[in-house]
Amino acid sequence: MYANFLMPSVPLGRGMKFAVDVMLGKLAKWLRIIGYDTTYSATWTDADLRAAAMSEQRLVLTRDRALAESLAPGRSLFIESQNVREQFRQVVQTFGLDTEQRLFTICTICNCQVEPIGLEAVGEQLTEFVRLQQRSFWHCPKCGRVYWEGSHSVNAKGWIASALEKGHGDRARNSRGE
Repeated sequence: MYANFLMPSVPLGRGMKFAVDVMLGKLAKWLRIIGYDTTYSATWTDADLRAAAMSEQRLVLTRDRALAESLAPGRSLFIESQNVREQFRQVVQTFGLDTEQRLFTICTICNCQVEPIGLEAVGEQLTEFVRLQQRSFWHCPKCGRVYWEGSHSVNAKGWIASALEKGHGDRARNSRGE
C-alpha cells in the first residue's frame, strides 16, 4: 500500500523527526500530540520544507507526489489519503510509532517540549473551574501555552484509538477526518 517508501536515511524510532508539508497541518498536530518532533509551517514552499528536512535530519511527509519523488530515497513518505485519521494511521503503522509513551509531551502549537509548572505560576491564565479541578500543569517555554489533563485528554486518546482501528474512522464526520 505504501510502496513509495524505502528504508529511511533518517533516524527511526523514538528519535524520529518529521517535516510536514502545508497540506498536512492536522497530521502535524496529531504527531505532536503523540510526542514526535514535527515541524510545520502553513507558509512553507517546497524549498523551505526540503531545507528544514535536510538541515535537521527530518523525514518529509507530503501529499505532493512530485515532491516525494524528487527527494532521495528514504527521505519522504507520500501520504495517500486526504482523511487525517487515515494519514495518522499510515504514518504510525509505516514507522511503528509508539502512540502512548510520550503522549502530550510536545506543544501542539510550536513543537517544543512542555515542562511541569506550578498552579501559582499559571493560575491567572486558567478558569476557576480548571484551577479547582486540576493539580498538575505543563507549559510550553516558547509560547507559554498551558496544558493539563482534562476531558480533552480523554477525547484525544479516543481519537487516536479510533484512528488506528482499520475501518473505524475511515468514514469520519467529513472527508478531512474531523
